[in-house]
Amino acid sequence: MLAAYVLHHMMLSASSAIK
Repeated sequence: MLAAYVLHHMMLSASSAIK
């Protein structure tokens, strides 16, 4: 699902930004 893909991408971006 597109929503799941977007959510996953957002989470990945957030994780990268936090690191």
